[in-house]
Amino acid sequence: MKVIKRLLGWSIVCIVILISGYRYLTPSITVENRSNVDIISSRVELPSSGLDFGKVAAGEKNAIYYDLNQNDGTISYHFLLSDDTEIIGKCGYVTRNQINHRTVIYIETSKQATCLLEE
Repeated sequence: MKVIKRLLGWSIVCIVILISGYRYLTPSITVENRSNVDIISSRVELPSSGLDFGKVAAGEKNAIYYDLNQNDGTISYHFLLSDDTEIIGKCGYVTRNQINHRTVIYIETSKQATCLLEE
């Protein structure tokens, strides 16, 4: 019985380490809504794929991890706010196998997007 408990314990530890390692290595984009209106549609385009963040309520944020296998290129975004304001632009650059690359796109109270690129 002790052997089974130890195996179960080590299995849980290994799973936690694998998930943490995956999240550390995989690049991500976060959309943070700092405005006072909801984002009703949010889409970020990468060179080789697109990310749909859906609705992001005022004061909330949403992060999506994306595939390391991207072509080199620019990140572009399109947001539609609940007051019919559209925010369209580009920020940052991605390259193939860019490990632990973090991009945060803030929608400010001024209804403009600000990008923060973390390496």
